[in-house]
Amino acid sequence: MDEARQKCEATKADGTPCKAFARPGRPRCFVHDPDLAAKRKAACKAGGVTRSQRMAVLPEGTPAPALKSVTAVVDLLSDTVHQCRTGTIDVRIANATGYLCSVLLRGLQDSDFDKRLAAIEAAQGQTNNGNR
Repeated sequence: MDEARQKCEATKADGTPCKAFARPGRPRCFVHDPDLAAKRKAACKAGGVTRSQRMAVLPEGTPAPALKSVTAVVDLLSDTVHQCRTGTIDVRIANATGYLCSVLLRGLQDSDFDKRLAAIEAAQGQTNNGNR
């Protein structure tokens, strides 16, 4: 099918022929068609990013949850799962939230472990000092 399509007749800036296919019924591709200059400019301005590819963000004013405990993180994950399933937040936000919460949970668990270990070591120190 592609063999029947015409190649763009334009020459690139480096002097080599353009290898793209011409637009249907036109002698040039999107990049080299002079009639599409305004569309190319708009595409460049948009960064080549479609509306669906733009960065997903939460609505302005979304409160920042205090994620200082495992329970708070689990609550956020629960809310995020619900919002994702009902389509009220972008899946990319849900994925990022899930990943970041997993990192945060590990940090909270390590912190809890460190506190418990310090308490045990302190208790051991008191017991050892009392036995001397």
